[in-house]
Formats: sequence, structure tokens, C-alpha cells
Amino acid sequence: MKISFFILLFMVGFKVNIGACQNECSELRCGDSGPPIKFPFRLKDKHPDYCGYHGFDLSCNGSNNTVLELPISVKFTVTHINYKSQVIQVVDPDGCVPRQFHKLNLSASAFQFKGGGYQDYTLFNCSPADRNLYYQIPCLSGTSHQMLAIYSDFSIDEVPISSCTKLYNLPPVPLDIFESENVLRLEWFKPECKHCERKGGKCKLKNNNDTESETECFKVGKQGARASTKLVIEVLDGIYNL
Repeated sequence: MKISFFILLFMVGFKVNIGACQNECSELRCGDSGPPIKFPFRLKDKHPDYCGYHGFDLSCNGSNNTVLELPISVKFTVTHINYKSQVIQVVDPDGCVPRQFHKLNLSASAFQFKGGGYQDYTLFNCSPADRNLYYQIPCLSGTSHQMLAIYSDFSIDEVPISSCTKLYNLPPVPLDIFESENVLRLEWFKPECKHCERKGGKCKLKNNNDTESETECFKVGKQGARASTKLVIEVLDGIYNL
């Protein structure tokens, strides 16, 4: 009887621990229209550390926008997260993503630019003119000047130096980065959970240990909850009939 009682305590405790963990790491949002926040992301001050992967912290600002802060204090507003393709879409809160490029260092983050064909650019401040060969950045331009992104490998003769002032070089960015001046798509490769998501599963850190980077895929649903409840009832019934 004592052995059976301890088995019951173990089963009930196991079920409670699983449920508590799932509740602590449940999907959250910043506001009603914000993207769902779940592993590998975690919502700071709401989710415990083990609910997310290192470098995937998100926060809510005063306007209930979802905020991603990258190294060197670059902050973007998150508009969409696709967990099945591991892509996050962000915008600049001031409406001009290119203004962040000179201090953006993705090599120190968990993310990379989505897309290929990387190119080095140099930013120039030029007097107004028709320069169809270069990428104009309207959100950084004004009535008295144009901000142009010019391929860094252009020869000096191709750049109108007399009417332009060189500002700084940009890190390699995708070729189409200036076509949509306030939308930036980033992707992540680690942790690799897209196959788990596509199968209807969920990813988590193994053993709820935030010092480890190993993940596992699990599936939780009503059927699993009913099975756990049924198991506890069967154990209770067995003890009662001893």
C-alpha cells in the first residue's frame, strides 16, 4: 500500500510539473494584434529564462508593440514571426530601417538578413539630382539633399564627388534591401525548430536548463492531457481496490 501511494504521488507530481512548465512558457503577445511569442523567443519579465533560447528576448513597449533589441542597442518593432520558416519581420519605429544600418552588427546576434546576393554599399550625402544609377533613400533625404547608397566597388570616376559627401560604409546587405525602406526580414538557423513546428510540435530546451543549448521537440494537446488524467485516475482506482 505504501509503495502504491508513493507511485501515485510520483504520477500526480509528474503531471503537475509538466503542466506548470507548459503554463510558464505559454504563448504570449504584446497587445491583441502582436505576433505570438513562444520558443525560441521569450517575453522578458513574463517568461522564465528557460522558456527561450539565448539571444531571442523580446519585450513590450508602452504602446504594446513587440520590440526586438539587437546588439549595440538597435531596436526594431516586430510585426510578424513565421516559426515554420524561421523568419522574423521587423520595422524601424521611426519609419526608416536604413538609418540603423551603420550600427547594425548581425554577426553578434542570432539573426541574419533574409535573402542572398550581399553587396557592400557606401552612403553619400548629395545635392538634389537625377541619379538613377544609385539607390536613393527617401527617408534619409530632404528637399536640399539626397541620401544615396552606392556600390562600394564603383570606381571613383562613377561617383559625382563634387556634389556628394561620403558618410560611411555599410556592412554587406542584400541587394534588395533598399527597395522596401522600412521592412527588414531576418532569419535564424539555430535553434532549428521549423521541422518540429511543421509537424505540429513545439520546441523547448532540454531539462529546462537555460545553460544548455540542446533542444527537443514535443507534442502537447488535449489528447495528451486526457491521457495523463486517465493514468492518474487508473492509479487511484488501483489503490482504492487494493
